[in-house]
Amino acid sequence: MSGGLAFVYDPDSTFLLRVNPEMIDLDPPDRDDLVWLRDRIELHRQETGSVVAAEMLASWAEFGSKFVKVIPKDFKRVLEAERKAIAEGTDPVDAVMAAARG
Repeated sequence: MSGGLAFVYDPDSTFLLRVNPEMIDLDPPDRDDLVWLRDRIELHRQETGSVVAAEMLASWAEFGSKFVKVIPKDFKRVLEAERKAIAEGTDPVDAVMAAARG
């Protein structure tokens, strides 16, 4: 995985055992992530009639807490540089380019 985010449903907390921790970070989804993820699952339920999606949505507090955000370390570094630059009022493009170069 070289860029982007993924969300993995990890009900038994064993996903960490199956990844390369040198390349990626596993983080708990933040509030915005969970809103986005719930919306995607709701759309999936509407379009497919998925019973599993309906069950997840009906007990979202339980199911939502069992997702893990997977993000490549390099991509995370770029996103953090962009956020920091915006917060400091500096050029985010310059910050992203510097972070991407390592």
